[in-house]
Amino acid sequence: MIDLPGAELETELRHYCTYFDRNYLHKGLCLIESLREHESRPYKLHVVCMDEITRLILEELSIPNLNLIPMHDVERGDARLLACKHERKVVEYLWTCTPTVILRVLERDSSIRRLTYLDSDLFFFSSPDPIFQEAEQGSVLIHDHRFPPSKKHLEKFGKYNVGLLSFTREAIGVLDWWRERCLEWCYAVPEDGKFGDQAYLNDWPTRFKGVVDLKHIGAGLAPWNHAQYEMQQDKDGRISVDGLPLIFYHYHAFKTLSRECYLPLSNLDYDTSMELLRLVFLPYVQATLRAIDKAREIAPDFNVGFSAAKELTDNHTFIVTEGFHSRLKGQPVGQSPQELEAGWFAYISKQTKPEKLLLKESGVRKSKELKISGPAPIVMVNFGMQEHFLYAAAQARRMAPNANVVLLCDQQLAIEGVDVLPVDEYSASAQAFEEIYSHQSSASLWLELTRFKRWLILKEFMSRYRLDKIVHLDSDVLLFCDPHAAFAQLGKFEYALCGASAHISMLSNAAISEICNLFVSFFRNKEREVSSPVTQYIQRRRETNRECEIGDKLFFELLPFITDMNGHDMSGLRGRKEERYCFDSSFSGPEGVFQIENGVKKLKWIAGAPYGILEQNGELVRLKCIHYKGASKGLARVHFEMTGDGAFLP
Repeated sequence: MIDLPGAELETELRHYCTYFDRNYLHKGLCLIESLREHESRPYKLHVVCMDEITRLILEELSIPNLNLIPMHDVERGDARLLACKHERKVVEYLWTCTPTVILRVLERDSSIRRLTYLDSDLFFFSSPDPIFQEAEQGSVLIHDHRFPPSKKHLEKFGKYNVGLLSFTREAIGVLDWWRERCLEWCYAVPEDGKFGDQAYLNDWPTRFKGVVDLKHIGAGLAPWNHAQYEMQQDKDGRISVDGLPLIFYHYHAFKTLSRECYLPLSNLDYDTSMELLRLVFLPYVQATLRAIDKAREIAPDFNVGFSAAKELTDNHTFIVTEGFHSRLKGQPVGQSPQELEAGWFAYISKQTKPEKLLLKESGVRKSKELKISGPAPIVMVNFGMQEHFLYAAAQARRMAPNANVVLLCDQQLAIEGVDVLPVDEYSASAQAFEEIYSHQSSASLWLELTRFKRWLILKEFMSRYRLDKIVHLDSDVLLFCDPHAAFAQLGKFEYALCGASAHISMLSNAAISEICNLFVSFFRNKEREVSSPVTQYIQRRRETNRECEIGDKLFFELLPFITDMNGHDMSGLRGRKEERYCFDSSFSGPEGVFQIENGVKKLKWIAGAPYGILEQNGELVRLKCIHYKGASKGLARVHFEMTGDGAFLP
């Protein structure tokens, strides 16, 4: 492994670089506009102009903060690079140039400590500050494609995306290595683990030290991953992705057909929604129109970079101006028009999926309106806005029609048949817990603290309604059974867990009180005596050099030893061969038990119910729930739709 020095904190001018030719000039202008709007720090954008028309138009526009570099200055004296120009396709040569462009910019300006490369089809929606906060942890910043399971096959084109990269001057060795590889081989076909300039990044985290993998999901949103995230816009117009600010979107498959007609996703493998069309694609369409008009201020006949009209099919969704919409009236068009906002229309095809389960912003019902009847209520706790919890709640409603399904959350929404209540009404003890909590986990502070707080919230909810028992369901779990019937088979108990993660559990009031008291006592240092089972357990693991992170899961692993409750592990296979079932602990594993396909359990669907296939002998095991961890969350919607319309047979 090549060792790189750690990065120092950046204090002054931020330096970016990009490159494009006349065909991407309007996209480059969109990037420039968005960076000017959202970069609050002093900055300079170094633009390598791949042809003279691009350089002349940008020079005439006199845009602040730009440093224009002719491509012939980059190529001058570089015989190996020029040789590739004559041997490779245009796009392959452009990819070959990426590391060389970054290196040449660093060579031209010795004051640059960190240089951040941007593809010209990026567009910023908010400050890039969070990107640099992560970048400062190392010398090289890369970002994952974050493919959901349904797009896992695309990893043959590279795990990481070249759309945004950041290098300190100490990382020149990485750039030299990358340039050498691209000069040797850089083609638009996957071959032996290579693809273009991109797949070379696959092993950087292990090949080089100081490589940081950008984690902020608001950076790197793109057609290949946007379906797995929930987007919202607040009253001030700010857009969030799963509760985090949208920093930039990568418009990889966006095509301009004319000044008045735009194709958001030319690749039909990518789906969109009205939400994405309004929040992500329309702003870019409008910016593109401004960019075209700006270019025409200098070159009135500018019309390069437009795609052929034949690329638009009846299966594509497209966006048009009001004038274009008026001219389309009465013509045979397979798509149905919908107004996005004044002056803009989307023509909707099957590429645009129906609106999600979020029916409307209706205000959250107060707790006093809740009436509980029937068996133990199914209760979920969720913070932020993620698509999967909508399907989890609606699926629980399907599977347990006689029980209350309660969602305690911080969103204003309505889900048919689900009691949606404000989580802050049950958060007094959880907020007090924050004051004593000390973070001792590799998971983020917010995530781990939320895992603890949910149990205190559930305890307060149960106390408010004087409930003896509840079924707790994590917000990333789909039920494929009535949980009350499943738990009834276990006999008398105080709690029942699906393994130690407790993503589906039956809890008595006494049990959850004991659990919460254990959390509070431990973090108040009252349970850290040598005799404490928790302390002894942690000590044993550390003495044997085993990982020991202090999260709620650790306490559940210890419950049989530190309580008198009669616990039941529901994760094992039960029943006769023809009746075998389990409650899935993780849809993306574990390997060695079930057959895995594209990173998740291979399923066989029978009468609307999912069955896993044992790896050892191919036998079927009915999954009574599926736990969508990590990237597999995007499949919750798919499986929810597969069990709809009465197809599921309990």
